[in-house]
Amino acid sequence: MVKNDIFSKKKHLSIMSKVKSSKNASTELKLISIFKGNDITGWRKNYKINGEPDFVFRNKMIAVFADGCVWRGHNCRNTTPKDNSDYWTPK
Repeated sequence: MVKNDIFSKKKHLSIMSKVKSSKNASTELKLISIFKGNDITGWRKNYKINGEPDFVFRNKMIAVFADGCVWRGHNCRNTTPKDNSDYWTPK
């Protein structure tokens, strides 16, 4: 459960399971650029596996998740969602 969450763990998980990725293309494109620029090969995008990672390296058994800063609590760009800011700011 997230710090300052107003929901129970079960309710929080239920809510978050309904959140679908959108507008994450720039992060994924940046990772593709990094992979290609460093001759990293063997990755697959949108590979059907539990957890729905963004990239899978099957031969290495590695899954890569390209989660945005808001979801992981990073403050690297000093951004917070504009919608429902009273809820997000304490997080």
